[in-house]
Amino acid sequence: MAKPVQRNRAAIKKINYSTLVEEGVYLDDCAYGLIAPMRLQKALDSGVNEYVYRGKLHHGEIKFLAGQGLNYQIPEMVGYNHGYTLEGLAQNIFEVQGALDVYHSGEKRSFNYTHKDSKLVFVGDMKKNYNIYVRFYDNCVGNINNRWAVIYAEEN
Repeated sequence: MAKPVQRNRAAIKKINYSTLVEEGVYLDDCAYGLIAPMRLQKALDSGVNEYVYRGKLHHGEIKFLAGQGLNYQIPEMVGYNHGYTLEGLAQNIFEVQGALDVYHSGEKRSFNYTHKDSKLVFVGDMKKNYNIYVRFYDNCVGNINNRWAVIYAEEN
């Protein structure tokens, strides 16, 4: 029987849900089982809060989670005028399955109107490192509901 080969891999920081006390937004790489914290910063162009993830992703569904025990997905998938805007490289590395996709040629970005069964899926190159910038918007018709996410991506 062949001896297993030990590989030099960086240790993955795992999150223990039962002791999670730090508030924030986390990126859930659902297919791979990795949940990574996103760093909060002010956007340089507008001063709006944005969350940043730097690293590699795996093919499959991606979610943004928040709340106690990470039980709250942002944006909410149900309701009027909910979804994603994909800008920059995000239009090439993500697709929103089960959504109404509208490309605006003047703004050079796509708007993806979701429903409860929609999924944000990573389809980019798994070998590349990306910088993912996400801004969340809410308050549709007077409700605070984190209804929309604007995603901008670039290669690191």
